[in-house]
Amino acid sequence: MLGSLDQLAGDPVLRRWVLFKLMRGQAPRRLARQSTPPYIDRLPEAETSVPQRTFPAFSRTVPVSPVTLDLAGHDFTVNPGEEHSVFDQTFEDVEILLALHRFGWSRFVDDPAWVGALWTAWMAQYGEMPDDGWPWHPYTAAERAIAILSFGRRFGLPGPVDETLQCLARHGDRIAVRLEYFGEGRTSNHLSNNGRGLLYLGVELGLESYARLGIKIMLEEAKRLFKPSGVLREGSSHYHILVANRYSEAAEMAGRAGMPGADELRMIAAQAQGVSKRLCLPGGLPLIGDVSPDLTPDLTFSDSAHYYQDVDPVDQQHLSDDGWLSFSNGPWQGLWYVSPDGWQPAAGHGHQDFGGFELHYEGRPVFVDIGRGSYREGRDHWATTGAAHNSIQIDGESPYPTAKPYYDDKFKHTVAGQPPALNRGPDWVELRYNGFRRLPGVGNAVRRWQFSRDAVSIADKIDGHGSRQVVRQLHTPGKATITSSGVILDLIDTKLFIRTDKAAEVTVGQGQRWRAYGRPEDGNIVTVSAQVRLPWQGEIRVSIWGDKD
Repeated sequence: MLGSLDQLAGDPVLRRWVLFKLMRGQAPRRLARQSTPPYIDRLPEAETSVPQRTFPAFSRTVPVSPVTLDLAGHDFTVNPGEEHSVFDQTFEDVEILLALHRFGWSRFVDDPAWVGALWTAWMAQYGEMPDDGWPWHPYTAAERAIAILSFGRRFGLPGPVDETLQCLARHGDRIAVRLEYFGEGRTSNHLSNNGRGLLYLGVELGLESYARLGIKIMLEEAKRLFKPSGVLREGSSHYHILVANRYSEAAEMAGRAGMPGADELRMIAAQAQGVSKRLCLPGGLPLIGDVSPDLTPDLTFSDSAHYYQDVDPVDQQHLSDDGWLSFSNGPWQGLWYVSPDGWQPAAGHGHQDFGGFELHYEGRPVFVDIGRGSYREGRDHWATTGAAHNSIQIDGESPYPTAKPYYDDKFKHTVAGQPPALNRGPDWVELRYNGFRRLPGVGNAVRRWQFSRDAVSIADKIDGHGSRQVVRQLHTPGKATITSSGVILDLIDTKLFIRTDKAAEVTVGQGQRWRAYGRPEDGNIVTVSAQVRLPWQGEIRVSIWGDKD
């Protein structure tokens, strides 16, 4: 659980936690293993009979031209006759393999014959004997079952109908016995999605016990997943909208079937969709936190419009209390995310992005959250660190340390003090925090954004004593050019000018952001660094570019 000795050596907060436990005579607790959630008394019996349900007839034609599948940002082309070897492929990123097995791509394939051919090939290779491998992972099984059932309602069930129905029933069995519950602190949205799969299977196949279990899971997990405002706890704007949409879909499914719990699902979904309305800026959805490989953000947000068109936006103060602040002043629009205790969520899809923000000018992204390209290690993991966000670092340290799932609230308070405070006024946003106080000689900190029509200033103040290296980063999709007096930021039809402290060194580097999983766009990183003595104050001013600059 604690990792290697190298991890202990390189992580002073982790070492401090070990001492914190030892000094109190407490053994470090073990992380919970996968098990059945405590609110489930009894799982349904495995289905052995073939469900008798009517679907439209599927026209079993043969593919005659190649098809290209979008698999988690990877274009994968299959030629006619190759369908039986598709599932033997290996990929560098396991999410590509999972996307292939989840059949979510079926929604976007023009020729239904390809879905029929690939489903038949999948059943022949994997359908009879569910195991513990990736193809039958419960999240993947739920996604695949929903995809095939949705395809079946549009075009008819592919494959021999009785075999497909029996295989889908096995999906329910497999999901139910491998529910992704990992204790109260480490269970993510996967468990809720297990329930969604069971609900779909139960309603579409007439297996009421699965439908009831699916609704129970989704209702219980909503208490864990969503904060009081209705925003997802996991620190990701894209995942919030994705999960909100899934609750809306589930409410519709349960409502059509007349299932108990449909009204409760509908209320949960409506509140979550009210949050979705707040998260998108005029220049697009800020991708704060992870980007899901299941569906591109553009399509996710397009889907959500169907669900939230008649929903009022959630109250901004309630949303701000849960760490998300949507703000506009004149031509400026911004979104801030500050985890309420300062630390990124230990379970979920959040990043070490404290103090980061996304800012647009007249509907054009100026400073952006770069999202994340993939779940692989290396540079794509770098996108989760403090340096990959529009934040500040002291001596290479982010405002808050990396969270671990076993850090409790008392320990976090010992390390970083009182929770941060995110506030706003008519023309300003202010963030007060204590996370840097874990560094010797460093005290409290304040970051303030002050807006006027033609400019915004980002002022930082850090208490303490001693000499420190302070670095501030700004990630932009625009072209950044250094001049003798600052940085010109070219946003195609608008130019802005960035001016910093006189003693600071300003550099511009090549950057990337991901508008979808696995699909990068080029950008720039403006880095402002200085060796300072605490207490210290610094300012970055961004204004409309003109001849005077």
